[in-house]
Amino acid sequence: MDLDRVARRQQGVVSRAQALEAGLSPGQVRWRLQRGRWRAIHPGVYLTNNGTVDWPSRARAALLRCGRGSVLILSAACYLWRLERTPPAVVTVGVPTDRHPEPADGLVVVRRRRLEPVTVDGLPVTRLPVTVLDMADRPGCSVDDAVALAARACQERAVDAAALRRELDGRRRHQHRRELRLAFAEVGNGAESLPETTFETTVRRPHGRRPSSGRSSRTTDRGPT
Repeated sequence: MDLDRVARRQQGVVSRAQALEAGLSPGQVRWRLQRGRWRAIHPGVYLTNNGTVDWPSRARAALLRCGRGSVLILSAACYLWRLERTPPAVVTVGVPTDRHPEPADGLVVVRRRRLEPVTVDGLPVTRLPVTVLDMADRPGCSVDDAVALAARACQERAVDAAALRRELDGRRRHQHRRELRLAFAEVGNGAESLPETTFETTVRRPHGRRPSSGRSSRTTDRGPT
């Protein structure tokens, strides 16, 4: 194993197991840490340079800490999908149900039966529809916030309301299931909040009215996706 190549692929981060597999001895690993050439982010997970530990490095370190099959979920995935501008202080990682990683600072582990990751910026994350529905199901997330997030995903990323509806169909216990089923009929067409969605569904369509000029302008200004 070429450890330098692995480190470049993993945001500068390697695990102790990878270092040993590449031929380093425990003493050589310890020497690098003592000399400051490497820095421990989590026990057994190291940044292989003396630069700052940026968020992608923290995310990779969390994945390596959790081991095989781990995937960035919830706010970590939302940030990578560019639906949030600020990186989360805590990295949330999903792992298969048969894994029980040791806890670590700045890391939350959630066991899941279904992960189906994709790669964004070189990191494994939940698919975009899964990420949106996960975030909408968090405690304290309002219906309006959930619809706004879905609308943003449709407008800014490569997803449509049909994909969101398909994901929602498999979530019978989702806290906003009924409201989102109604809202997804509109968010793909530019509605940005539940009040706007409700107005379109209950007022404009039944009376044959066309969308307001403000909404039409907003949809037109988006350009091709």
